[in-house]
Amino acid sequence: ATPQNIRTAVSSVRNLVAGGGTEMLPALSAALGNRSNSDRVRQVIFITDGSVSNEVTLLGYIRNHIGQSRLFTIGIGSAPNGFFMRKAAELGRGSFTIIDDIREVEERMSDLFAMLERPMAIDLAFNWLDAKDISIYPDPLPDLYVGEPLIFTARMTEHSDAISISGQVLGSNWITSLPVSDARSSE
Repeated sequence: ATPQNIRTAVSSVRNLVAGGGTEMLPALSAALGNRSNSDRVRQVIFITDGSVSNEVTLLGYIRNHIGQSRLFTIGIGSAPNGFFMRKAAELGRGSFTIIDDIREVEERMSDLFAMLERPMAIDLAFNWLDAKDISIYPDPLPDLYVGEPLIFTARMTEHSDAISISGQVLGSNWITSLPVSDARSSE
């Protein structure tokens, strides 16, 4: 985010001309296809005020091209497809923000940008210590930001005493063990 790159971005946005329908695949392709090798977490912010009709194609594209990037979706107004936006953010290990009132755009976007500046834990992964045949939702786990809890659902066919969760916390390897006895059962 050098001053020159910021000026270039602002100039490009000011020169945009919008009209017609919402074509999301070319935008997703441009954003997710432009990867560079870096130790940084790459955060892609996808903003729309339009509806989505080709959900399956778009979600498949995200699933196959997200790589190590993170996708944050923002819907403005009442037209955006909430199902698509939530699912896209989930597949992209990001979050979905809906802004119903255009007067809230600046405040809500400022909140999102403040959050994105402080990822606390990235590349989170489960390590089941003694269980087999387990499914987890969401998979992969999203990154965690300041003030966010880690919420997940796991289904296992046999009992496990503990799970281990690992990741990167503030640039260092991190691992913790959680007793399954503390978890709530859905039965």
